[in-house]
Formats: sequence, C-alpha cells, structure tokens
Amino acid sequence: MSEHIFKSRLGPHLETFIAQKQSVGFPYQSSARILYHFDEMVFEYFPDVESLTKEIVDKWIHCKPNEHPNGLLRRITPIRQFGKYLHAIGHEAYILPGNIPNKQLQYEAHIFTTKELQAFFHAIDSCPVSP
Repeated sequence: MSEHIFKSRLGPHLETFIAQKQSVGFPYQSSARILYHFDEMVFEYFPDVESLTKEIVDKWIHCKPNEHPNGLLRRITPIRQFGKYLHAIGHEAYILPGNIPNKQLQYEAHIFTTKELQAFFHAIDSCPVSP
C-alpha cells in the first residue's frame, strides 16, 4: 500500500481510502503523498480529532506562499474526495464544496510555426554538451 505511516486519528481511514482507490485501478500515488502531508498537519495541529472537520479542512486549504491556484487545486482535491469517502461509509465529515478554489487557471496552447521550431532546435543544437 503506502510507504508512509499515518499518525493522526484519521490515519486508518486515510489508509483504507487510498487502498480503495488503488483497488479499483487508480495509481493514486501523488494524491497519497498529499494525504500523507495532510495527515502530518492533522497530527500536529489536531491530535485528538477523530473526524474530518471544517476547521481541519480550512487550515489545509490556506494558500501557501507563492502557491499557484492549480497547485492548490491538486492539494485540495484528495481532501474533498476523502470527505466524500468518509460520508459514504457512514462517518461525519466536512465535504469541501466543489467551487473551492473558485478559479483554475487555464493554459492556452501555442502552436509553433516552422520558423519558431527551427530556431528552437537550432538553439538546442548550439548548447554545449553537459554530463
């Protein structure tokens, strides 16, 4: 399952949640790492709490300095899914609303022209070899 040991009182539920995701075919590796860091935060700041509360989730979703909105989205999506999982198995849990964060940045694709591609590969070919 996971190479991490969950320490908070939510830990056993986090482990079964990850196992359930993996058992239906999701690799769930990066989300598992996020949940491990979430567990560390819960263990440090909420050591006696046994349910997923709004207070815990609010602390987790607080933006980190210089965090990109899409990074925040990647960090909170597993928490939203975990809340839904807990609710589905009959536990009280705060489920983060789907509109948080309220904006995901979209990237606009750039189609390179033949000239731009030639200049790009010329620049790469001009770079000195590096070990």
